[in-house]
Amino acid sequence: MTATQILPNLSESASVWVFQANQKLNEKQILFIQESLQDFIPNWSAHGTNLNASFEVLNYLFIVVGVDEELATASGCSKDSLTQKIQAIGKAIECDFFDRMTIAYEATSNEIELIDFANFKAKIQSDTIRQDTIVYNNLISTKAALLKDWRGPLKNSWHASLMPIQ
Repeated sequence: MTATQILPNLSESASVWVFQANQKLNEKQILFIQESLQDFIPNWSAHGTNLNASFEVLNYLFIVVGVDEELATASGCSKDSLTQKIQAIGKAIECDFFDRMTIAYEATSNEIELIDFANFKAKIQSDTIRQDTIVYNNLISTKAALLKDWRGPLKNSWHASLMPIQ
């Protein structure tokens, strides 16, 4: 899937949430996620107004949910319902989508690996992970940022704050 095909029905100003699994997902888990969100997304609403939303499962690891807020804004309650849905999916497939201490990066050509925060930092210190290492910045908040900044060199991400001062 090319970058321009991610959430194709949403504008680049759409709000986006990235939920990273703490393990690679298998086909059965992905099918469950897709079925669960295909039921949830069309009925997802804010204050009684349906949200123009979409989702993707990417790289056997990420659930990306977007909502175009030009017609209706995702409220606190609607965001909570999304969080609860992702938590329920995670529980059903025995996977944690809220482990913020696991980092996704590419150790070799396009092969995504997961590593805990402490080991990631240690690999930076030992120069195994460098400024040009590709990392995934799950803190992005718009489709434009997803397309441009989600996957990129460590030096251009929040991860750069972990680099030793030169």
